[in-house]
Amino acid sequence: MRRMAASGLAVALLWSSGWLATDLVGADSGAEKAATSLERVSNEVEFLASDKMEGRGPGTKGLDRAADYIRQEFKRLGLKSGVPDGSYYQPFELVIGQRAIPSATKLVLTGPNGQTRTLELGKDFQATTAGGPGAVGAELVFVGYGISAPAKKYDDYQGLDVAGKVVVMIRREPQQNDPSSVFDGKRNSAYSYIRTKLATAFKNKAAAVLLVNDPATVEREGKDQLAPASGFGRSPRKVPMMHVKQSVVDELLKAAPIKTAGGKTLATLKEVADHIDTTLKPVSQRLAGWKADLAMKFKMEKTTVYNVVGILEGKGPQADQDIIVGAHYDHLGFGGFGSRRPGVYAVHNGADDNASGTSAMLELARRLASTGEPLGRRIVFIGFSAEERGLIGSRYYVEHPLFPLEKITAMINFDMIGNMRNNTLLVFGSGTAEGFDPLVDRAAEGTGLTLKKSAGVMAASDHWPFYQKKIPSLHLFSGMTQIYHTPDDDFETLNIEGIVKTIDYTENLIKEFAALPKQSAFTQKGRASMPGRRGPTARQGVPNYGFVPDYSARVNGVKVARVVAGKAAAKAGLKPGDVIVAVGGNTVSGFRPLILALRKADPAKPLAIQIERNGEKKTVQLPAIK
Repeated sequence: MRRMAASGLAVALLWSSGWLATDLVGADSGAEKAATSLERVSNEVEFLASDKMEGRGPGTKGLDRAADYIRQEFKRLGLKSGVPDGSYYQPFELVIGQRAIPSATKLVLTGPNGQTRTLELGKDFQATTAGGPGAVGAELVFVGYGISAPAKKYDDYQGLDVAGKVVVMIRREPQQNDPSSVFDGKRNSAYSYIRTKLATAFKNKAAAVLLVNDPATVEREGKDQLAPASGFGRSPRKVPMMHVKQSVVDELLKAAPIKTAGGKTLATLKEVADHIDTTLKPVSQRLAGWKADLAMKFKMEKTTVYNVVGILEGKGPQADQDIIVGAHYDHLGFGGFGSRRPGVYAVHNGADDNASGTSAMLELARRLASTGEPLGRRIVFIGFSAEERGLIGSRYYVEHPLFPLEKITAMINFDMIGNMRNNTLLVFGSGTAEGFDPLVDRAAEGTGLTLKKSAGVMAASDHWPFYQKKIPSLHLFSGMTQIYHTPDDDFETLNIEGIVKTIDYTENLIKEFAALPKQSAFTQKGRASMPGRRGPTARQGVPNYGFVPDYSARVNGVKVARVVAGKAAAKAGLKPGDVIVAVGGNTVSGFRPLILALRKADPAKPLAIQIERNGEKKTVQLPAIK
């Protein structure tokens, strides 16, 4: 699979000056058109998924930059504003988390000689929502990385009483730069997750946590950055947690150094981390004479975000009817809400999800605008925001439509089209209108694509609110990956040619829809709530055994794309690449039989599933989950 790279100069030009006039595709054809599309899409996706865009999370400057970029591109192409005020922006308010109330939040440290240090919120420390609000006054105990892993022969809490104490712990885990680390080499294991650390502190009856960045990350990134209040998400364990600067912990250690079993004195956090890395032995102990008095309360934080709407007018008797082309341009920012790496505060670039779809929408706008020939229906391009918060932008649009919903011929949604495999495109919704199925097939002619169709649509992504309004809807998708909703969803992982082929296909499809003599009646064939991108366990009534299917795999059964650490599937030894062929004695030939079989399962009892692995059949036993 070939992957295109873009130069820094190209990305800089794209941001500062917009696309060059020579980049328009009106005069191109054949290989020239494909080459220019490939270059444009490559540059654009790399830009949208760059670190400077801050993961396009709500409340970040990066999300605002992305919205402005889409708007400026609509303007440059000559698209009209779909919003009456001419702004292209359809604003709505979004709750993005919580922030500390300064008057009710404090952290005061008292030292062994009676010295008192009142720390400054936002400068020396940050109150986090991870363990909830609270007020605590107690002694300080250093607990290393806050990890209890007997199976790894490492336990920071062994022989230590922290009940009612404030524990000081380091982020992540020991030996993180060592490929032979007992935890997971250079990859972060589940022991590094904030949720895991809080659960362990809760189990040991700690009253509160002071978390400090690990020296390895501080050295690598060149900064000791505090996470925002909601940066570590939420944990069901109620242990108030504050994030403190390394300089604060160094001050503690200077007055109360760590003593190793061999009599060595460790007076800085880096010395402590280096010692643990070298010996893989905890050095947990009381920080003699140090106490903390802390309190925190939070209030909801809101921001304004935007759907960005541009239109190409149609011509002819159906010109007042619409074809919606949509893609969400937001992602997860620095993690927290929605991330599959709990407690990992790192930019989630969202290259596949959904810089890929955003660029596809814009490239279609370029192609259709450059012809100078209006189609038979109006094309409404919408960059949706807040999809990752629960389809909020698309829900807002259907409740506040800019054009009559009953005039929509079709809604086409791009979401995660960046990882095409074997030239196979997943098309959900081919049965949502009478006569759509043959049009869906015909549009693929000459594209080199194989379609994997579903009559129904998934109850996820921005097509869903339109579908709920009985609007024919299609979702184009390249399949689930193991890097979904992680910091690893980067530009370098994408199949750019696959994105361009999807654009080629959709251009054909739009022309088919635009030429329809009349609107097609909405139908509901198949089940609307098909296995979503969060896996079959996201469906109501299906037990969550902790695995995600590979939707693009062509196998007799269901291929496993991902197994969630700590869940039943992982405990049973299920692995990515396994093909499930039977569940509880019921044959599984595809997604629908899998759902039916899982629905029959009693989650309070173990469940036997038969799999094929490397050509051999075997049975694994999923443990009870209730």
